[in-house]
Amino acid sequence: MIGLTEDYPEEADDGLVVMVDLDKNRIIGHQFSYQRIIKHGYWDAIEVNERQQVLKQVYESFGALRVNEIIDLLLNPPMESIQSLLLKPEGLREKRDHNQ
Repeated sequence: MIGLTEDYPEEADDGLVVMVDLDKNRIIGHQFSYQRIIKHGYWDAIEVNERQQVLKQVYESFGALRVNEIIDLLLNPPMESIQSLLLKPEGLREKRDHNQ
């Protein structure tokens, strides 16, 4: 799962993520609530000191163009994705309010 750092401050309750398969170089599904996804499975969070290594893996698997596509999916989610959130991060709350 990939999410934007700005959606996950120290104590983030929820945020949008995109699931990816690094081995098959594909995006799985649409942007969706992190909390709703982890309710249905077990996921290991990466440590702060692992972020650069994982980011390198993502770029190696997808390339810069596809990584930009993933970032765009998270920056410009459809209303349906925003509505999937249990608790909205500040940036998405502003986007939702702006779009109404």
